[in-house]
Amino acid sequence: GSPMLSSNVTVFLFILDQNDNLPAILYPVTSGELMAPQRITRSVPADSLVLKIAAVDADSGHNAWIFYSLLQATDASLFRVSAHTGEIRTVRNFQETDLPEQKLLILVKDNGEPSLSTTVTILVSLEDQDYEENPRAGHLLKNHKETSDLSLYLIISLAAISLISFITLIILSVKCLKNTN
Repeated sequence: GSPMLSSNVTVFLFILDQNDNLPAILYPVTSGELMAPQRITRSVPADSLVLKIAAVDADSGHNAWIFYSLLQATDASLFRVSAHTGEIRTVRNFQETDLPEQKLLILVKDNGEPSLSTTVTILVSLEDQDYEENPRAGHLLKNHKETSDLSLYLIISLAAISLISFITLIILSVKCLKNTN
């Protein structure tokens, strides 16, 4: 219309997150089948780290806070779970009378109302002797010379490429200066 009229309005929009997502276990990876047991030696001292569970919740804010707890265990006096970090640690030294296979059921729940949760089963195998923790990692350590040679080749390649680039830059600079004169 004539004259033009206008107005400003401030609108506050608050988006509230509903607790509609279950926590998802990232580590250890489980795909419906039993996972390989976590092997630890009977000689580990109390408070040794066995495994750290990693989980996420797709909700946001307070609803996404995750808490861990030990729901069931073959022997609950052997292990504890950190409520905030998901670390599974030994409570005491192992004894000969402790069963060699331990099954732990860990509850992972969020902070929403109502709280949603999921569980993960961890198998712990108590070994009598030390073992190679990760064969691939040990393999890399045994082939240290091969890794060292690879690093040397990478350094030589980087130096050669840098030198060629520097020479090319000098040649182009000289040509540009000749063309301007």
